[in-house]
Amino acid sequence: MKKITFILTIALAFAGCGKLLDDIAPKHAVTTDTIGESDIVKLTNGLLYTMEGYFSNKWYDGDAMGEAFENGPGGAALVDVLLMTPSTPDVLSRWQKAMTTLRQVNELLGAATGESAAAENARKTAYFCRAVIYYNMAVRWGKAPILRTTTSEEIPLSSEKDVWGFVVENLNMALENKASSSGFFYVTDNAVNALLAKTYLWMGQKDNAATYAQKVISSSSYALAETSEDLATTWCFGTSSKEIIFALANKRTESLITPYTSVNDTDGSWKYSIPDALYPTLFADTAVKTGDIRKKVVTTDADPDRIIKYPNGNPEQNQFVNNESPTTSPLVIIRVAEMHLLKAEALGNTDAGHTALKTFMQKRYTTVNLPASMTDKEWEDLLLDEYLREFYAEGHRWFDVKRFGRLDKFQTLAGRNYLMYWPIPQHEIDLLKDKSAYPQNDGYTNTNN
Repeated sequence: MKKITFILTIALAFAGCGKLLDDIAPKHAVTTDTIGESDIVKLTNGLLYTMEGYFSNKWYDGDAMGEAFENGPGGAALVDVLLMTPSTPDVLSRWQKAMTTLRQVNELLGAATGESAAAENARKTAYFCRAVIYYNMAVRWGKAPILRTTTSEEIPLSSEKDVWGFVVENLNMALENKASSSGFFYVTDNAVNALLAKTYLWMGQKDNAATYAQKVISSSSYALAETSEDLATTWCFGTSSKEIIFALANKRTESLITPYTSVNDTDGSWKYSIPDALYPTLFADTAVKTGDIRKKVVTTDADPDRIIKYPNGNPEQNQFVNNESPTTSPLVIIRVAEMHLLKAEALGNTDAGHTALKTFMQKRYTTVNLPASMTDKEWEDLLLDEYLREFYAEGHRWFDVKRFGRLDKFQTLAGRNYLMYWPIPQHEIDLLKDKSAYPQNDGYTNTNN
């Protein structure tokens, strides 16, 4: 008799998210022949709980590696944020977190084989989460072992092309199953379509990327915030922001996930600050755009080192909006703003691309005056600046620059272009009997004999 084991160390209460998300408790050694609908609900919510830890494990990678952060009062010095080796602890940590989370995804898929609404929602959630994990492996390592089931066998690395194909396969499987409810704390078709848009853009299938982005943009569920206040509430407890496509509820009583402690901590020990060289231009007016509403959301002239995008609940520390429960604020994973910028990027330096970008920018600026024509480099520079402004402190920068192939944006790269792919962790290679199953990415040296 096969056992599916999920160890949940804490009971969760997802306030305001409906009965299904309230229903979760510790569960151990659930046998597949005795699993009922309520068990499937608990196991599904257990996976979402695990995904919170998965995302927090890598929350600021893109900003720290993308030269968007410098050392804060509580952080270690960021001397060379692009220096990686096969033995770098963070590289191993990200890989292992992906693998342990993937195990829980595959076990849920093995359990949720029935035709009930709970089983269908479980499959939708699991396929989406598996796509998320492989998406993040593809943009970091390119290669990854494709694990369709939990196994103790040594599975060789698949090519980047095959990994992206696996992401699409899982997202299409997710679309074949219905969600149990609507709302951004659930995996909806819109969340799946948004990740398809992101995936197709990385794959270079720009027509598909634009099509799926537009599907999400067209939904009445979402709208771009038009004021600084409305945008700032996106990251507050109890938000009903129409910016959010998918978020994790982050309702915990222990092992708190608190992004503000890295950028805006109440005790003055935050890890990251805005670099001195970046601060004057981050939200500055230009000939093309003036009056960026995001400046008030992210920082303040009174304390330029402090990033206030994740309100810490202390109104005396330059808070822009009140946050009644900062320790349980949602972890926002995908926003509609990304779909607008993604669509413009996919349409390219064309009239349609310019129109898509201007439509977005008119919600973020007092005035927008796009030039009648731009070179491709000018277009890329404009888009990359918008990505930086929009997703500052959300972990995007390194990945956006990599996708554009604009490595000239990295001052510390110093010709080490191989760093655009992370090294395969040496620890994982050492565990293999057949070490040839995990060929190292170009530019790095294994310590194998």
